[in-house]
Amino acid sequence: QGDFVYFFFRETAVEFINCGKAVFSRVARVCKWDKGGPHRFKNRWTTYLKSRLNCSMPGDFPFYFDEIQSASTLVEGRYGNGNAKLIYAVFTTSTNAIAGSAICAFSLQDIADTFEGNFKEQSGLNSNWLPVNPSKVPDPRPGSCHNDSRTLPDLTLNFKKTHSLMDENVPTFFGSPLLSRVSTVYRFTAIAVDSQIKTPGGKTYDVIFVGTDHGKIIKTVNAESADSSKKSLLGCNRGNRCPANERTGAEPGDCPDHAIRHAKGRKL
Repeated sequence: QGDFVYFFFRETAVEFINCGKAVFSRVARVCKWDKGGPHRFKNRWTTYLKSRLNCSMPGDFPFYFDEIQSASTLVEGRYGNGNAKLIYAVFTTSTNAIAGSAICAFSLQDIADTFEGNFKEQSGLNSNWLPVNPSKVPDPRPGSCHNDSRTLPDLTLNFKKTHSLMDENVPTFFGSPLLSRVSTVYRFTAIAVDSQIKTPGGKTYDVIFVGTDHGKIIKTVNAESADSSKKSLLGCNRGNRCPANERTGAEPGDCPDHAIRHAKGRKL
């Protein structure tokens, strides 16, 4: 998207290692024309940065879904009072924890903002990971795109080598997971989205299809329409009408059942 290529993955969290072993979900990016650096940085990314994706139930003690399983393609639409570019993703708890799955959405703008924020560092082996003072960040800024990355100064490259992790997490676009399931016999494994499907009533919804490790597909609807400021997911069964939902303004029959036809042939 734009000048960058984005990657979504999970990995062992280096910033948590002093407290125990944990897996966090990440989004990383590199410039499309990153050619590597000079000398010993040859054939190595010079613009690689990564941020943590925060998919959690909010509260004084948030409940985290730390392990991303799948992400959708980029979705563009109108949500609430504005337009946004979103990535939907499914997350789970770890395999040795209470079984849980969730759908979270992240905006491309929020992702980009984290990469323009503070870097994170650990000053000593037993030190906490803390944000880097902006005065310590070299110019040109690590992670930014350049006409020829092979001309970047060693100061920028050495900083990037030890500071690829950003300090701020990427927040969920709607403030909390769109759908969560805990203590179930299945977990979410894959996701596909038909975006901005219009209903006969003129409202617009994103229709979401989620695959599970039990071989089933769950169809849900993000009821964040262009004229609604609240969010929810409406569960719809093929051939059935959706119930009225006062929170989201969805009316009976608003569930775009015809979206199944649009999703035909898509891989989960």
